Amino acid sequence: MLFHHMVVKDSVTLSSMISGLVRNGKPGYALKLFHRMVSNSSVLVTRSILLNVIMACAELGDWRQGKWVEKNHVLRNGSEFKRDPSVVTVLIYMYVKCGKLTSVNLLHGVAEVRGDVVAWNAMIKGCGELGQVEKAIGFAVEMQRVGIDPDAVTFLELLPMISLIPSLKKGMEAYAQIVKRGFQNNQTIANSLICMYGRCGSLGLSVDVFSGIIDKDAISWTSMMQVYAWNGLAAEVVKLFELMKKTAVQPNQYTFIAVLSACKNTGLVEDGMSLLKCMKEQYGLEPDIEHISCVVDMLCRTGRLTDAYHLIQNSHSEHAKNPVLWGTLLSGS
Repeated sequence: MLFHHMVVKDSVTLSSMISGLVRNGKPGYALKLFHRMVSNSSVLVTRSILLNVIMACAELGDWRQGKWVEKNHVLRNGSEFKRDPSVVTVLIYMYVKCGKLTSVNLLHGVAEVRGDVVAWNAMIKGCGELGQVEKAIGFAVEMQRVGIDPDAVTFLELLPMISLIPSLKKGMEAYAQIVKRGFQNNQTIANSLICMYGRCGSLGLSVDVFSGIIDKDAISWTSMMQVYAWNGLAAEVVKLFELMKKTAVQPNQYTFIAVLSACKNTGLVEDGMSLLKCMKEQYGLEPDIEHISCVVDMLCRTGRLTDAYHLIQNSHSEHAKNPVLWGTLLSGS
């Protein structure tokens, strides 16, 4: 509303609006605004505008639009963006995400970018989002071969991909590189390692990483609970949650999903009901659809359909109208 009421819109105004549209999941509108801007105004295309427009093309998977932006605003005569590492990096990400690796290889030949770890990470991230895990790992190997050291972001991109394969061998190779680079004490990487080892079937290694984290945060605890749950050890999940409650770390929404799922799988109905209650009363967390659905399913499994029905009816008005909850109740019935 404010944007439409402004008589004069400068590059900062347009950059803010385009950025806001991209960040709020409306890349199509961002691209339309950009085309309107270059057609109907004298506002110059700034670096910020260009970065967000290329990202919009990536989100849309529209490499043709991205190619048009590159041709008309990056590669045009006199452009200051031809060798801007950030612009070239986001172009690389856009092309990779759109599956156009030929264009990526041409861009990646730019000397300034080839030596930039951020550009390599963009290629790795793009491959991961396309499900091309082996290619992403290949880029990680190649970047080291040409003398570029991976950073923490590189490993944070790779570990979830390895979880998808899953490959314990690749995971242990990644861990060896993490230790070599001195990132083993990085909490975010350690949390990701817990999940990666869990997905690769190594509960023992997950426990080792978890035990080695000195200052465990909510993600550390929740990740370990999820690994126990994946291995069917519901009692360990509940036990770990009780240990967590004795610390200063506050559980989050995902922690409760992990514990409620464990209660559901072991028939601990009363414990599950108590958890749902303490979420709001003790921790100030509003139960979401996933939490309520878990307890509804739990009640249905033990034949308590009436209790499940009342739980839905007494939920938040929006939740009470959600078809997922009613579907769970009907399925249980």
